[in-house]
Amino acid sequence: MFPTISPTALVSVAMSDTSASSSAAPSGVVSPTGDSLRAFLHSPPPPIAGELDVRHVPASQSAGEVLIIQHSARVPPAYVAYFLHAQGVPFRVLRIDEPGAVLPAVEQPWRAIVSLGGPQGAYEEEQHPWIAQEKAFLRAHALERSPATPILAICLGCQMLAGALGGRCYAAAPEAFEVGYVKLRLTEAGAKDSLFARVFERAAMEAPELDQEPEPAQQAEGGASAASAGAVAPGSESGAASAWHAAQAFSHTSTGFLEHHGDSFDLPAHVPVLLQSRNFKQAFRAGSAVAVQFHPEAGLHEIASWTAWKPDRYPLLGTSAEALVAAVSRREQIARAHARIFFEEWWASLGNEIKHEQLDATHPLPPPGASPRAKA
Repeated sequence: MFPTISPTALVSVAMSDTSASSSAAPSGVVSPTGDSLRAFLHSPPPPIAGELDVRHVPASQSAGEVLIIQHSARVPPAYVAYFLHAQGVPFRVLRIDEPGAVLPAVEQPWRAIVSLGGPQGAYEEEQHPWIAQEKAFLRAHALERSPATPILAICLGCQMLAGALGGRCYAAAPEAFEVGYVKLRLTEAGAKDSLFARVFERAAMEAPELDQEPEPAQQAEGGASAASAGAVAPGSESGAASAWHAAQAFSHTSTGFLEHHGDSFDLPAHVPVLLQSRNFKQAFRAGSAVAVQFHPEAGLHEIASWTAWKPDRYPLLGTSAEALVAAVSRREQIARAHARIFFEEWWASLGNEIKHEQLDATHPLPPPGASPRAKA
């Protein structure tokens, strides 16, 4: 069980023995010497103690905070926490998967909501009753509440939001497991989307090395060919391979992000796909929500943890957990730059000013939150 935290301490962290030591900053206060990207690259992410119930937070306070909904200890906020802390934005982590956890009322205001990934399937509502509850929660905040709440839905969060819109969520074939840094492309609708068009434009200008590499099979480095590892369950994405070349009109360059999923989703006809890998839908919008299948918040530390969890799945993709981690390591810094660009553009699209100096400083970022330090 993750311990709860007091209302006066938004997050409490316990730094790994292998990370740089740092004193905790007061809640909501940012050290001017923080470098979130550098800290994320070189320090194992600190576990963040989440709450089981955030209904006690006064509306006047929650309206200025970001609510991060975490679904598994193995899928932490990671770079989300570093980025928000570098921007001086207080946040709370709700461990909805833990016994006794409860979602707040839709009427409770939040500055934004981030729904993370997880090992569960968005279709596993009987095994995890909170999935149906969170689907309704996300839909209400994105489409029904006035004013709507900005939402970033990642991986499982993305799939749950697709399901909340009336789409279908499903498990693909066992060999259809997209893993590693995968190149994504804008669809025609995505090229007209201000957020994703800007992300791809900046990635091509500021961090182009990943995009300049050849793309023989549109497959994550360290994996098998796209024909096997990118395959999907029959009927789930009909003609995906041919559609990649024929039916989709892509513009702009491709950009790499970390993937680790074997599930996918279908969208209602009125909801356009904005990003796509060779065989999977990767992004869409729904009201005030931005949903992405990829993991902009994750990096080498997360993929090492995920691959160690079930290492026997990777031989089906023609690779191994060790080879995958090595491949991710080689691309970590450039792909992390892409992730930084994504979060900057998403946060700026909400009308927030980006504190670039926080990302360009030379000292490690102090842990987000305040004392006391908690153990996860």
